[in-house]
Amino acid sequence: MKVILIADEEKLLKDEDYSSIYSSIKEKLIGKTLSISPSFDDVLTSSIGKIEVEKAKDFLANNFDAIKDLYQKSDCKNLRSLNHIVLEFARIFQALPERVQNHSEALTDLLRALTAFLIEIRQGKISPKDIEKLTTEYANFLSKKLFSPSDRNDRRKNENENEEDHLLEFIDTYPFLDMYSVFPSLTWWKRFFDQGAIDLEELELSISSSKYFQDESTPNWMKLWHFSELSDEDFEELITKIEQDYRDRIFSDIGEITHIVGLFLRFSKAGIYKRSKKDILDDSISYVDDLKRSSRLEPLPQHVPFYESIGSTSGYYRNLAFQERETEEFNEFRSYLESARREVYSEGIPQKAQELLEFMCNDIPKFHRMICYDSPLGQDDGPGYHEEPVLNYIEPSLFVEKVLAMKNEDARQLLWMLSERYKHGGINEKLIQELEWLKSIQRLVLEEVSRREGKLSGYILSLSSQEYIHKAIERLSSKKEDFQE
Repeated sequence: MKVILIADEEKLLKDEDYSSIYSSIKEKLIGKTLSISPSFDDVLTSSIGKIEVEKAKDFLANNFDAIKDLYQKSDCKNLRSLNHIVLEFARIFQALPERVQNHSEALTDLLRALTAFLIEIRQGKISPKDIEKLTTEYANFLSKKLFSPSDRNDRRKNENENEEDHLLEFIDTYPFLDMYSVFPSLTWWKRFFDQGAIDLEELELSISSSKYFQDESTPNWMKLWHFSELSDEDFEELITKIEQDYRDRIFSDIGEITHIVGLFLRFSKAGIYKRSKKDILDDSISYVDDLKRSSRLEPLPQHVPFYESIGSTSGYYRNLAFQERETEEFNEFRSYLESARREVYSEGIPQKAQELLEFMCNDIPKFHRMICYDSPLGQDDGPGYHEEPVLNYIEPSLFVEKVLAMKNEDARQLLWMLSERYKHGGINEKLIQELEWLKSIQRLVLEEVSRREGKLSGYILSLSSQEYIHKAIERLSSKKEDFQE
């Protein structure tokens, strides 16, 4: 009797419990070992044939060899992923505007990114949440090219404990993917694989910033960002225009200014821009000062991260990575810009405090949202003051006057909000500055309680003072002691 055993021998040999047992009995029990290789061509042809969208089907058929090449690079043996690639491409294709559907180069980039990400995610080598980290690791990957092969090997040996090594392996496997300009953006791909969603808004942003869809409305700085597509003459013309506009302080958008500084620094380092990095840095700092003097510098609340304030999380703006963002000069500029924007915000707080007083009188729920973490801000609320000592800028006597003019229930809710403002353990140290303000509020309220002695309103006010104002003072005093320790 002959028996055919079907198994994954590689997995058996890797299993610590079975590898030695299997190796010892293989010689006695197994005569011949055959390797089965599935037919890539048949599987891919069958998958493409099931697509109903003819334009998508034709494009995949025309890129048959490209998909096969990517599979070989990834060393993927599981052909089930092929069907997923085809189905997902068809789904994305249907959501694309016609101008993208008709652009073969853009579609090729999309297909390459989809294939690479899907293969690696299904093999468990990366996760969807890793995708947005790829730009940072891409910068590390490019820097490693500056070392000799032996140096790179030594560095790789020393980086085994680096939890991001798998991302470097991904980049090394797919060097044709430029992580600075993947189409659509890395943010779009992360959401696609993490949530299965086709984010149409992010897709449109990716299209508008792509090198494939530039037109007369494309900003000059964005055209310059795609410098690899420019001729010498176009480059000189663009950088001259941008330099003149920069000198005239035309730009006020924070993301655009930051992009331009990064581009200037990159071209200076490359020796194709006449200004030194120091000159660029000095002029850029002067630019920030000029914006601040002319009241054109966008304020930045203390609790909002710099990149988040321009709609980014990892050094991007308009789906394009900031050039030279790892350099000392870029980060000195970014730090100065951030500091100046926070100063503008702080200088505007006294005016914001008066606006907050109006909310307190006319829109108590909004007042709550503006000062307390537990009440999420509405879409039209603007930045809140969860970590800003804004109450310090409201005159205590005026605050108490407004409270006393309210109905009993409204006044009680308002004083409750004060205690809620300070209930979290992670209170920003700046909020401790409101401690003396709170004590002034308590003193004025208790004086009013004394004047209303024997009256119901005095009793209700006394209860609210003890329950809410006193509690708020206790919380802040305790936190102050913690910080002093």
